[in-house]
Amino acid sequence: MENSDFVLSSIDKLVFVHVKCGNTANPESAAGSIAEVGGQAIKNIEHIISHDFDLMPGNKTNLLSHWPTSNSNPFLQERIRLHKRQRFSNPSDNQDVRDGKIAQLLEEIATRRRSSAVKKEIWIVVGNGFSKEHFVRQFNRGNRAAATSLQAYQLLDSWMSTAAGLDVEIKFFVSP
Repeated sequence: MENSDFVLSSIDKLVFVHVKCGNTANPESAAGSIAEVGGQAIKNIEHIISHDFDLMPGNKTNLLSHWPTSNSNPFLQERIRLHKRQRFSNPSDNQDVRDGKIAQLLEEIATRRRSSAVKKEIWIVVGNGFSKEHFVRQFNRGNRAAATSLQAYQLLDSWMSTAAGLDVEIKFFVSP
């Protein structure tokens, strides 16, 4: 179980970022373009609200590899970018040091997850996979809107309700 693609965190905020960007030049607002990434975010919402210190992402070993993969172009050398305002570097010559840093990061996330003083957010980044303008145009057509845009609305409404019930804010990053 992958809790997110990225985790952003500060003393007062914990953000799980899910990314699945499209590459179309003229995106529309089909439910299919948001279903996978949004469904993953909601399915794994437990990872941002759980008070269980022992709850770890099933793919925590992925923290040791590139994102998304070393075969991707481009890719990030490190999944962990910053820690304590310092660039995180891979001490590949000493796996114990690296494992210790990762354990410390996961412990900090678990502590912030448990804190009611830390605001929880999920960011769903869809980019050119979904167009806000197209969605609004379709929505303004009422019952004549494209069925896939109506389905997108139903998904968005369901996800927002689920998250709000758990005191988690959802933000979507889409094409204009």
